[in-house]
Amino acid sequence: MCLITEQPRGALVAVWGAMWRQLPAAAREKYCISAPSSCMAMPSSFVTPRVGSNLVAALLPAVVTAGLLFTGNAAAATRTPLNFGECTAHGNFATCVASGHIHRPSKIYVSVYTRPNHLSVTIYWSMVCSKYSGAGNSSGHFTTTTPRTDRYIPHPYARPGSCDVAASGQVNGNAERIRVWLSAYKWG
Repeated sequence: MCLITEQPRGALVAVWGAMWRQLPAAAREKYCISAPSSCMAMPSSFVTPRVGSNLVAALLPAVVTAGLLFTGNAAAATRTPLNFGECTAHGNFATCVASGHIHRPSKIYVSVYTRPNHLSVTIYWSMVCSKYSGAGNSSGHFTTTTPRTDRYIPHPYARPGSCDVAASGQVNGNAERIRVWLSAYKWG
């Protein structure tokens, strides 16, 4: 049974059409009165007996659109950092270089871990980022005490298209192990 037997109009077309195409063919046929290829019908389960169809018709596009917008943004941007380069080394004054390429980074971090704990480590980093037809670079260094440090490193653009990053870590002493890795949160 269909609530709407003809093509809906306006914003509802885009929202309902996207949802409709996600349904399996058997489900689409179940809710269609006309031929399945031409029917874009809304199932009657969207309307309850206590709520008038005018209220549902007025609120449904806004609610579904808002849900798709919030879901789309949450799915596009990363909530956990993505690792995109790492290295390990061991021994006296051990040094390693982590490098990688990342698309659409919003925040970039360099992290270092050593065993044993409480060793002094010096990190040097450099990056080149592109945005549209331009390119910019940034670099720097810091010294930290481990067992683990995560440090934000600024990039030259807000919302760059991509970045190439390299970070070298050197233990100031004898280490069983040093690990340096690059991670980033992505935008869009």
